Amino acid sequence: MRLPTVIIRDVLKVNSDEDIVRSLRTQNRHLSEGLDWEKVRARVCYRRRARNDLECHPVLEVSPELYHRLIKAGFVYVGLQRRPVWDQSPLVQCSRCLGYGHGKRYCKEVSERCAHCGGEHTGVTCRARKDGEPPKCVNCTKAGCEDTAHGAFSSECGVRAKWDDMARSKVAYC
Repeated sequence: MRLPTVIIRDVLKVNSDEDIVRSLRTQNRHLSEGLDWEKVRARVCYRRRARNDLECHPVLEVSPELYHRLIKAGFVYVGLQRRPVWDQSPLVQCSRCLGYGHGKRYCKEVSERCAHCGGEHTGVTCRARKDGEPPKCVNCTKAGCEDTAHGAFSSECGVRAKWDDMARSKVAYC
């Protein structure tokens, strides 16, 4: 079982991985109250690029108890910054076929799908979008769902919710 992951947004790059974990322990008394840091696990897995070259978004693997406290708090202090904390979902969605469970690199489809209407074209050339038609989810259409009036990347998607539940079941959320 893997541990849950969180992402801390827009942290200055000058902070090392050790600095970030140390900040969680020392600067965030609202989180660490009652936690046994000998048993709690927190480590930086990797860093995602930010728009600002001086910042990054570190992704941390944390113990389930610390995960719940971080998500509930919604922010942490790292150095002199107050930064938002978000859940880093383990769900992967392909940007070519818009399906779940794999990325574009491992996709077996030849042509790209439109995230708005599900047609075999890109969103830039989508006629349905230009004509003002409502979006139609390609994943819900394939699954035979009744509610297809949302885009393929929408959080309202029922198929996405099922895949997200499957991805999270492999992670140890206590």
